[in-house]
Amino acid sequence: IRGKRTHYQLYQGKNPILHTKVKQGKTDELYITSGTETHFKDGNYKAVFLSANHNTTFSLREKTSIGKELMIIRYLPGGDNEPRNVTVHFNDFAGHPMDFQNRKARLTSHNLWILDLRGRLALKSIKNCIVVDENNEEVMIVLKAEVDTLNIEAREEITDIEVMAMGLSAFLCKK
Repeated sequence: IRGKRTHYQLYQGKNPILHTKVKQGKTDELYITSGTETHFKDGNYKAVFLSANHNTTFSLREKTSIGKELMIIRYLPGGDNEPRNVTVHFNDFAGHPMDFQNRKARLTSHNLWILDLRGRLALKSIKNCIVVDENNEEVMIVLKAEVDTLNIEAREEITDIEVMAMGLSAFLCKK
């Protein structure tokens, strides 16, 4: 009667922080709440995560789908069989816009794309991504740890909601 649900949970260490769920594959509007449960009728949302363009463009909004835009994430196809590109836009604490891109993978002599994870362990996946600033310094790292688990490291000025949005976008974007 209720259909299939997929739950997404953000943990810091072993503590659950944020939660959302997808009902029957409907990913165009996800409601993010604190804790371990999301109840649609409560309406007590910290943010709403919107997707467009076949799950390649994402917008994080404050509390409602028409709330203040907190973050934009775009996945763009790479050229000539290159891995996809990611752009991330959000404002810092003072409201100044910040734009970031993924660190580019390099093509080896064996015609394989390699992303230098600097000693971090991850499963081979299109979801692996290192978001860097204009000085090539790491802002956020998304690594596939298990089939249904991502490890995300972020600078301390990146909010939990923004980390959750980055993880959701990595899971939902299939291109």
